[in-house]
Parts: sequence; C-alpha cells; structure tokens
Amino acid sequence: MSSPRLMSFIGPCLILIGVIKGSKFFDEYIDNRLPAMERIVDIEDGGAYKIYPFKEIRKKKVINDDFKGKKTVIFYAGKTVSVLDEKDIKDSKHVGTVTVFSSIVDGERLLFRHKKGMYIDADT
Repeated sequence: MSSPRLMSFIGPCLILIGVIKGSKFFDEYIDNRLPAMERIVDIEDGGAYKIYPFKEIRKKKVINDDFKGKKTVIFYAGKTVSVLDEKDIKDSKHVGTVTVFSSIVDGERLLFRHKKGMYIDADT
C-alpha cells in the first residue's frame, strides 16, 4: 500500500445559480442546456470555462477529468447542509458540497474512485 500524498487545490470552486427561462430580467439569449436554478461547478482557466452540473457530480461522487491540459479530480460529499434553508440549521436540507483538485502528485496522475463512502486512488 502506498503512503498518502498531498494534492494541490485548484480552486476557488464557484457554485453558480442559473437564470430563469423567459425571465423579464434577461433580454439576451438564455442558454437552455440546463434547467433554471441548476447548481453547477464552474472551472475557469485563462478565460475558458468548463461547467459540471451538480446533479452529475452527486451521482458519480468523483470525476477524473482533463481541462485545458490540466488533470483534475472533483469530489462530492453529501452530508453538508444549507445554511440558507431554515432558521435553525439542524432543520436544513442536505445539499452536498464539491471540491476540485489537481490530480497530479509528485509528477504522477492519480485516478480516483468512490467505494463504500471513501475516495480511493487506483494505486492504493
């Protein structure tokens, strides 16, 4: 078994809110590829963007990807509650959270999977 290795954080990871289709507030073209108010993760590099719908990340739990030549890994954790949902946070719904990291460690790319509530790299 290999020893744990540190990964560098790519961040910041932005969670954006979509626009409402047909809204009176938007006169320009509205992108309908995702539903209104869909939570997303947006990665930006030099003016180029890649969008990951939150529901896809939640379903897969981990996404190994390549963006603009940079190897990335996206992790989802489901036990985070919304601080904006209810007056008392213990009554708030679980909304999950996402983090994005570089998957290159010591010059080597690590590929991750989710198994039994844990994130495991292929070589561990």
